[in-house]
Amino acid sequence: MENTVRAIVDPRKFSEYVFKENADHGKVIVFKSMGYTKEHSDDLAELYRRQGTEKFGKGNFKPGKTDCYGQRIVIEIVLPGIGESQGKTAYTNSLSKIGLSYRTAVFQTAETA
Repeated sequence: MENTVRAIVDPRKFSEYVFKENADHGKVIVFKSMGYTKEHSDDLAELYRRQGTEKFGKGNFKPGKTDCYGQRIVIEIVLPGIGESQGKTAYTNSLSKIGLSYRTAVFQTAETA
């Protein structure tokens, strides 16, 4: 039986968490600086799903912390700029848990290159 990698990235992680009005986590700064808004939540979820699936399948991740939600892994996501930010690239880390599926859980800080 073949091992299948299945990435699930809920667009609400962007629309209701990253782009949440008055949120104090600061994650929105990176995404807005790269041209993204709440309206791009579906596109961002697909970008994270695609890159996460590919990198997880190739073993391109680092172990993260283990907590009450289980073992976490860290996968680097390449975030291309759009609109006026086209040509820029940011690198974000996706903290994810390992189970029957790979789920993007939260986002770490990013560095703009």
